[in-house]
Amino acid sequence: MSTFVPVYRPTTNQQSFLARRQKLESRKRKRGDISSDDEGTSSLESPGADAAPRTGTTAIHPVNRTDPYYVAGHPREDQLPPPPFPHAAVKEPHRPKIPIDEELAALNPPLYVPSAKPEDRSTCMLRGDWQRASRAWAILVRAEIAGRGIDIRRNGRWSIGAELLMRRGVNQSTGEIAQAPGFGDHNSSSVHSEQGHGDEDFTARPQFSDEGFKLAREYYERLILQYPHTVQHPHIVNATVFYPALFNIWIYEVQDRSKRARELASTEQASYENEGASASDRSSNADRNAQISSIRANELEEALPIAQRMDELLLGPPYDTMPSLLQLRAMVALWLSDLHSDMATSPSSSLDTSFDSDVTSPNGAGVRGLRIERQQALAESEQQRARDLFNRLAASGVELPAQVADFVTE
Repeated sequence: MSTFVPVYRPTTNQQSFLARRQKLESRKRKRGDISSDDEGTSSLESPGADAAPRTGTTAIHPVNRTDPYYVAGHPREDQLPPPPFPHAAVKEPHRPKIPIDEELAALNPPLYVPSAKPEDRSTCMLRGDWQRASRAWAILVRAEIAGRGIDIRRNGRWSIGAELLMRRGVNQSTGEIAQAPGFGDHNSSSVHSEQGHGDEDFTARPQFSDEGFKLAREYYERLILQYPHTVQHPHIVNATVFYPALFNIWIYEVQDRSKRARELASTEQASYENEGASASDRSSNADRNAQISSIRANELEEALPIAQRMDELLLGPPYDTMPSLLQLRAMVALWLSDLHSDMATSPSSSLDTSFDSDVTSPNGAGVRGLRIERQQALAESEQQRARDLFNRLAASGVELPAQVADFVTE
């Protein structure tokens, strides 16, 4: 069935009348030709003109400007376009956009010869050029459009600043990072020179500097003060978004610094064992074990302020009901529980005085026993803290993983 209404075609008896009528109207337009009008009138008044129909002749039908085909500019001998025509214009097939350099190179003779090595179209951050990326980001932050600066909260732009700050102090060519203070006297950059001795390729892990961690935490602290949570605008990006990011980067900082120091100590210990430890080397092995215990003790000392800050934040709304913060605090409790358990089984005698300086005992064994009991009690307390937080999450409708559910029901 045709989409358009077919053109009206008169019958054979009506064609002669219409032809004469159209001829008469055309002659009337010629006002200067009077004889033509008289001749046309006499022909119309001649008797028997209508009674003798013409057979075998076809009248030429003029163009009808109201014809849908004519209006659409579509010839009748062609098929109609597919829908949504005629309710929408005919869409031309999409042509692939050819780059201007390829188009110029395809001319004869070519006006441009592309280089043999394709250009790297990746951004500075993807190439690892952190210095150039920092300068570009600084320009964008200071830019203004119609007198207004950009809002770094839109489209997750705030995370770009933290990423760039964390890369401060990283040597782009060597990938070496700054020394980790408080976790031994070893330079953390030497960890990367010991590849092949450990179970993990250290360079495969993201490399962040201690200075970068500190700058990133200060950056999040400023964002929290600049964009606090308000009841009038609860759905915009504010401190409720920045607090989880702050604690995540803080936890990662402490764990990464401790892990790098322990990996370095374990690598050195494995090299001594492969060479064959003699009686004189056993004391050095004991010193390394004590060094690892000291590293874990420093990790615990830096993890406690994180838990204290989170506990203060969870005292009031809206943070006391945020599932992300509750889950993160529960995981920190499990982390602290493991650290306290390690301190309880640590053979280092230096920890006895550092953790139980207020305990007086006539012999060292009593102090060690009190330290073990204290650390075990703290480990159990943190485990109970984690169970309580997971129960709060489950009561609020958050689905817990299978391992967490088994831990809560123990």
